[in-house]
Amino acid sequence: MSKMMYGMVDTSGKPSIVRELKLTEVSYRYEERMKDIEDDVLRFDFPKELSVKLGTEFDVSSVNLYLKDNTLVFSVLEQDIEQPIKLRPYLFKEDGDPRSCMFDEPNDSQFFVIPKYFAEVFEVGDNITYTYVHETEDVERHVTCHVT
Repeated sequence: MSKMMYGMVDTSGKPSIVRELKLTEVSYRYEERMKDIEDDVLRFDFPKELSVKLGTEFDVSSVNLYLKDNTLVFSVLEQDIEQPIKLRPYLFKEDGDPRSCMFDEPNDSQFFVIPKYFAEVFEVGDNITYTYVHETEDVERHVTCHVT
């Protein structure tokens, strides 16, 4: 008998890295909103598979972000962790024009801009790993992100 493994998701083999936010890599739709924060945030490209599992792929205005033991915890549901900050998911065309305003929610990827003060253990260029955590009786589903 084989056991099913829960809690981890293959992110298609592409390594994820912490990026700086560059306006030349952001849709014109978001450019005005990002001008004043460009230097104070980090960009985290979120794997599409995890957007689906987390429930952020369609019309979600914000996601809770928690920091626990140098790990970021993304959740649309409340977690029993200290006070979260709210993040808005932004769409981008992973293999297309980064400045495009023509989005296809079922197929386009998301990224989050996270204030540097909240993610002090992360730096531009860090390799990161996302892990999906299934819900249990005590914990709501969520995605963790840590430096690898």
